[in-house]
Amino acid sequence: MVDPAPRPLPTGTRLLLTLASAVIVIAGLKEASAVVIPTMLAAVLALICYLPMKALQKRGISSTWSIVIVFVVAVVILLGIVAVVGTSIVSFQDRIGQLDVGWDAQFDRLLAWAGPMLEGLGVAREDFANVKQVFDPAGLLK
Repeated sequence: MVDPAPRPLPTGTRLLLTLASAVIVIAGLKEASAVVIPTMLAAVLALICYLPMKALQKRGISSTWSIVIVFVVAVVILLGIVAVVGTSIVSFQDRIGQLDVGWDAQFDRLLAWAGPMLEGLGVAREDFANVKQVFDPAGLLK
């Protein structure tokens, strides 16, 4: 006797299995992110460097030298990016103190302007002044 063909799963069951599978895959990728992210970055960098390497090989440069040339150029570009980003971060750190002083002055002017209106709405000045303590521009770097 031949077994009858298996019945397809109900739509709700298929949806539940699909969602459960997606959750498991996403959780697995999150847990493996320490390995997955560097691997994906390496794959992207390899794809970016592949075309210049092949172009150098078509011009008659050996595979070894084309790899060395592309690697050196890539390192120089990455060092340039790191230098630009590093100087931007240092500049931002130097200016954050000025921003903090400017924030205090602007907030004091806002409080002087909006204070009477807020008191008319039933908001105490002290409550509005507490907002100043919540946002601390210097805390951005902590």
